[in-house]
Amino acid sequence: MSTKIDRAKFWLDNGFQLLPCQVNSKNLVYGFGQYRSKISDLKSASAWWDKIGATANMAVLAPEDFYILDFDIPDVYTKWVHVSPAAAGSYTERTPRGGTHVFLRGVPPVGSVLVDGAEIKRIVLVSPSVVDGKEYKIVPDHSEFSSPDPVEVLSSLSAIGHASPNFLRADQTRRRAYPAGSRINEIKIYYSISHVLKLYRPEIKIKIGDWSTCACPFHEDRKPSFAFCDRLGIWTCHACNVRGDVINLYARFEAVNVQEAISRMWAVMA
Repeated sequence: MSTKIDRAKFWLDNGFQLLPCQVNSKNLVYGFGQYRSKISDLKSASAWWDKIGATANMAVLAPEDFYILDFDIPDVYTKWVHVSPAAAGSYTERTPRGGTHVFLRGVPPVGSVLVDGAEIKRIVLVSPSVVDGKEYKIVPDHSEFSSPDPVEVLSSLSAIGHASPNFLRADQTRRRAYPAGSRINEIKIYYSISHVLKLYRPEIKIKIGDWSTCACPFHEDRKPSFAFCDRLGIWTCHACNVRGDVINLYARFEAVNVQEAISRMWAVMA
């Protein structure tokens, strides 16, 4: 029991909360969980393990400024160590099934998707928990929590076909800096109507003026009926009887609604 209480104190002193688990299992004791009951002080921890028994397992819930990398495939972990040796030196535990848990200070970008064999977690079992008769073990010389840049930590683990950690952080920074209304203004400053026209219809010939004209890109147009003003950021087609701003124009080219157009344009800017 003294070992478990010592470990409980270690986690509590570092801002983690405790979650009691069933004997030889990862299953939490009923009523406990990330959004349910948690143990936040040593007196409560001692009382709980007195109640459920010294052989019951213990999980931890990471605070908001921590995250846990869970490696289920040893080869994925080994390759990551070579790319991120400083991060790999942070507090680490080995799981009974050959996996690795690396505990890191920091806040990973929301939406990060990692390769198979690696996962970001907030809750894991910790030493001296036992599953299938085998114990979670602390890795020697990995007793201190490090605080590497989460983007650098996760970049080599990012799954192909998903937004990179660097992009996700840039996008979140923009979202904090620019609420929805000002984001639209930023888009309109960044994109001109002539730029979007050329992007989607590079063959179109534009007659430049205060109000520039060209053939409408949305219908057969022998006599140019599409007019736009980059300075004002608006366009109209006299034949289609439609008009709008650069976001509406982008949405028509992409065949999406305005909200999706804003999301895509903002992503390109990021």
